Amino acid sequence: MLENEEFVKDAEGGQWEITMRLCETMEEAIDIYGESGTLALFNSGLKVKKQNIARTMSKSGKSREEVEIAMDDYRPGRSTRTSKKTIAGDLIKKNADKFLEDAELKAAVVDAFVQQDWSTVITLMQ
Repeated sequence: MLENEEFVKDAEGGQWEITMRLCETMEEAIDIYGESGTLALFNSGLKVKKQNIARTMSKSGKSREEVEIAMDDYRPGRSTRTSKKTIAGDLIKKNADKFLEDAELKAAVVDAFVQQDWSTVITLMQ
């Protein structure tokens, strides 16, 4: 068990110090909380992280599609920012039928792609 000294604020703005014990391994977590409890704790923390990603990106004017891709791409220790190039590529893959069936769309997307104008590719493919 890891022990950390943490500061906690109360509703009135006061602050107090506590010792917080956290598991060091998944095995230790499963021993203490069981498999379903460990999964529930993991999912609850992941949900909070993904909500934060969505909140931050929405405030920056990102589209729902961009937000959902960033949430799906989230990995701890890696930046939560998904490059526009990655988003553009993901949208082309996701909407491949639309891309292949519409010659005008395909020409516009290819032109924007060649110019590395990822914002245009994203707009066209949404």
